[in-house]
Amino acid sequence: MKDTLSALRAHPYGRIFLLLVLFLLPATLARLALYMSYPEDFAALTATQVLASFLFGLRFDFSLAVLIIGIPLLLMLLPFRWSHHAFWQRLWGWFIYLALLIFIFMMIVDTIYFGYVHRHVGSEINTLSADMDSMVGIALSQHRVALLFFVAATLLGAWFWRKLLALTPKPPARPWLRLTLLPIIFISMLVLGRGGFSGKPISVGEAFFSDSLAQGYLALNGAFAMSRAIIEEPPPLKTFMPPAQATELVQQYLAGDNSRFPNKDYPLFQRGHASSNKTKPNIVVLMLESWGALHIDAMRQQAGLPPLGVTPNFDALAKHGRLYTQFYANGQRSIQGAAAMLASQPTFPSMPFLGEGMEQNRQSFMGELARAQGYETFFLQSSDRGSLRFDAIAARAGFSTYRGAQDLPNLHEQQKAASTWGTWDHNTFQAAHQLFAKAKQPFLGFVFTSSTHVPWLIPDQRWHKYTGSSDREAYLKS
Repeated sequence: MKDTLSALRAHPYGRIFLLLVLFLLPATLARLALYMSYPEDFAALTATQVLASFLFGLRFDFSLAVLIIGIPLLLMLLPFRWSHHAFWQRLWGWFIYLALLIFIFMMIVDTIYFGYVHRHVGSEINTLSADMDSMVGIALSQHRVALLFFVAATLLGAWFWRKLLALTPKPPARPWLRLTLLPIIFISMLVLGRGGFSGKPISVGEAFFSDSLAQGYLALNGAFAMSRAIIEEPPPLKTFMPPAQATELVQQYLAGDNSRFPNKDYPLFQRGHASSNKTKPNIVVLMLESWGALHIDAMRQQAGLPPLGVTPNFDALAKHGRLYTQFYANGQRSIQGAAAMLASQPTFPSMPFLGEGMEQNRQSFMGELARAQGYETFFLQSSDRGSLRFDAIAARAGFSTYRGAQDLPNLHEQQKAASTWGTWDHNTFQAAHQLFAKAKQPFLGFVFTSSTHVPWLIPDQRWHKYTGSSDREAYLKS
């Protein structure tokens, strides 16, 4: 085995083959780690389907590998005497090692992320990158062991890589033959980089080659999905029906008994009717982080499921208030829910997120509408002041008073910190209560929580309803 490795390292084509294999191997290992780490997501797959996913996934592995290190590999194969100098060979060899580290790190991040949302990283990568302080904080607090292991593996890998690059292949005796082979190698790499002979380069959608969603997730390379989300252009806008027809259909859905649409420039605008009640109500909107309907007893009862007992206050509000059990989910992320609630705007494909460009549109925001009717407006969030750019979003949305975690007094000095996201929701609710009590009426308050966000920390032992250590139990305790 040792002699074989030495021969590969000393041979120009053998070295290229070895570097490519070392780049592809972590992708297969990451796929195996995904399969073993989240068995519930792939339990329905047969052994044949799993094998097919691993084999099909090689298309994505080869594609990303060639796109990242294809040119450096070709530069190491140049048939000139100077290109076989130790400096030239090691320069591109260490470039490949750096690219390999980034490649592995992306796959590790994607594997961890998969456990939270049960899919690979997508377009949200651009929003997450804008909240890098929180991401770094979570990595250092919740994944410290993994980071230390990665650093140790990086140093050990560097020692091995130095050994790998120690032998420098000799210049070819027949350089014209190498020049003849280089175009063939380049074309082969081009085909691999595009994912085959198809007219279009391989894309994320091609991972779902069967009717099994789980099989597609297993085949897809997490780093490939992440890179495509970063560099791909948004899909082009399409007109699915004439605007006049679309307007007429929507007006029919919105129309009441006495509806009028008086303004052609704003075809969905209806003139409001004067209310007989001269007293305007105070309004408080709660946006609850990661509250799944299947974990709320008021909702579980509607579905005939046994109670969990983890949302007693919400259940009391639902019992004495009006509970809506049919609703539409605008996305899987907080910023998508905020866009729907603050601006009545779901995040459609090709549209920017709120905080990343959506607010440039001419649209009505909740706070603006309230202030136009004489309301004092407040926005509070448990997360850090600038998290998801809500400090800027709140101002754009018409909220005159904004508070983030740094602005809220901690009522639990004796307790541990509320996590890297900000402060405990109890602190946020009490601060909101004090602001609302002193507010000029009528007022509108918007409160966004965060304690029920990963990593689902709790302040003390009072909340240990469950003794297990699974993610679901940690979530339910929060």
